[in-house]
Amino acid sequence: MAFGLWFFALIGFFGLNSWIAVLIKERGFSIVGSVGFVTLITLGGIPGFAAAAALLERAGRKPTTALFLICAAAAAYLYGKAGAGTVLTVSGVAVTWLFVAGFVMQFFMFGMWSCLYAYTPELYPTRARATGAGFASAFGRIGAILGPMIVPVLVRDHGPAAAFQVGAGGFLIAALLVLTLGVETRGKVLEAVSH
Repeated sequence: MAFGLWFFALIGFFGLNSWIAVLIKERGFSIVGSVGFVTLITLGGIPGFAAAAALLERAGRKPTTALFLICAAAAAYLYGKAGAGTVLTVSGVAVTWLFVAGFVMQFFMFGMWSCLYAYTPELYPTRARATGAGFASAFGRIGAILGPMIVPVLVRDHGPAAAFQVGAGGFLIAALLVLTLGVETRGKVLEAVSH
């Protein structure tokens, strides 16, 4: 479960974040404007980290992780639809929607990282915690490599929205793995969780 969680979450995260400035540029922004725009929406990640950290302690690891992944999927899908097919101007309503959708998407995608780093180590007993979490993270890096390689092919063959749909699909698969195979670890003796 942990390996699949990291793999699919990182396909979505790195696939989208590696190319988002280019995808914004294709919607009518200059390259400087698109990088600035991406920098602004990335600020959504700061409250995302904090919200995830608070929910991890209050609601638990499994539900918070699943919630942030599902919301990241929905936000990525909506972001792919925001202003689709239009050339955007800096003062247009479509730009406002693109900013709001991007801010929300980054909120959940960055909050997902709080979940991954809090939940994963607790799935392994003390004697194997660093190894288990390290291997899960390393397996996720395969997804982090594949995601950015898939996006240009999707954009070329199916348009920019397809990249966001596939990223959303990665987040949904990761959420389903957590919901079906994950265990709750909050407040439990971790040696008992791993048995």
